[in-house]
Amino acid sequence: MTSVTALGNASITANACENTTTGINEQCKVTLALNALSGENQETLSIQTTHPQAQSFTVTANYEGLTLTANELEDQIDIEDIRVFSNQDAWQTDGELLFPTTVNSKQKSVLMVSDIDARQFHFDVSIDSDSPDSILNIYLDGELRDSVKDTDNAYRRFEFSGADTVALEYIAPNGNVAQTSVKVRDFAAGSFAWFLLALASFALVTRNRSE
Repeated sequence: MTSVTALGNASITANACENTTTGINEQCKVTLALNALSGENQETLSIQTTHPQAQSFTVTANYEGLTLTANELEDQIDIEDIRVFSNQDAWQTDGELLFPTTVNSKQKSVLMVSDIDARQFHFDVSIDSDSPDSILNIYLDGELRDSVKDTDNAYRRFEFSGADTVALEYIAPNGNVAQTSVKVRDFAAGSFAWFLLALASFALVTRNRSE
């Protein structure tokens, strides 16, 4: 490849492809800084090569821009020095729970927390839906880590560490659904398992002293 150029709002921050030769099944990496606008966006790279059958071609990627959310959402996440983003169909809070806004069939509501800096954190998820297609995807640093479907209104706990960002993506079911409830609670730093272990140790010490 002789050159790689970003044609849209992005800027290239690292380019290991320019002036390099790649063989079959080999690859190189271009890193972009996206000047993301809220909503659906598209970025195109123009690539020039010396190959006689592909001297010039483009690569296009679609992505969704997120914006900083209102402070009340950040206040419901007990992790210091974070930033919270959402898409156009922003998440909401009632002062206790976090939940996605109502969206139409197959649309999505996204909540992303950044600047976690590899700290341990946890949260509980509850989904009660008339449709098996209601789903909450959990992404860590952009990679899908888990998917949650109907929990029959029970809460399921998730604990993670080692990530800088976590994104919760709710996808509405296909068609009209009478009722779908997605709730997230106790979004906080630390490990619940360590809390239980400490509580058990305290109880054991208290019991030994009383004996």
